[in-house]
Amino acid sequence: MIRLIRLQPTRFALSRSPLGIRAFTTTAPRLRIFQNKPQPTRQPTTTATATSKEQQQLDNHPILKRVPKFLRSYASKFINAPFSHLISFLVLHELTAIIPLVSLWYFFHTHPNYVPMEIPSWALEQGAKVIDYVITKVTNWEVNSKDKMQMIIEGAYAFSIVKFLIPARVVLSLYLMPWFAKWFVVPILNIFSNFRQIASLKKKQGKAQAFEDVKTKKIDKPRL
Repeated sequence: MIRLIRLQPTRFALSRSPLGIRAFTTTAPRLRIFQNKPQPTRQPTTTATATSKEQQQLDNHPILKRVPKFLRSYASKFINAPFSHLISFLVLHELTAIIPLVSLWYFFHTHPNYVPMEIPSWALEQGAKVIDYVITKVTNWEVNSKDKMQMIIEGAYAFSIVKFLIPARVVLSLYLMPWFAKWFVVPILNIFSNFRQIASLKKKQGKAQAFEDVKTKKIDKPRL
């Protein structure tokens, strides 16, 4: 540690006394001690390979892969969130898709005049797959081809609107994620963990009881 001592020269100043007489005053020299500070250590710069690996991990993250690219910088702050927040986001993301889809589908089915004729081809294809699966595998409805086509068009238009609202759904899911995790996910997880603890405790008690039953009983032999 190097210390440098610097001596300031004497300064002369012209002052005015209360009687109006000018006089010279001097200031005493002051000592200043300068201490060189240690230079901060430089952090090693990350290589391009590490950056690419981190970017690949972000792209494969179960939450960030559902987030649009322009929102990933904001959503990446929640990567280190608890596991309950991850479950909360996934549940909210699905709820914000299912509820608007069913609601819009029902609205367009009851108000057919609001359905436009121009619908993207990808929406029609995906809507047709969903409708066929729901009608044939889930509900077993008997629908003629005309009504089925009308339902496909209505569902495809509702599906395209829900896809268009993905940024708003992601923002809403991230905003409600802590609240939903606190009041719904964590209590449900606690209930399951309590059931597991009770089951494991009963299992241990059963094993202990079986071990006690297997123990040989003490036999009192008469003394000779």
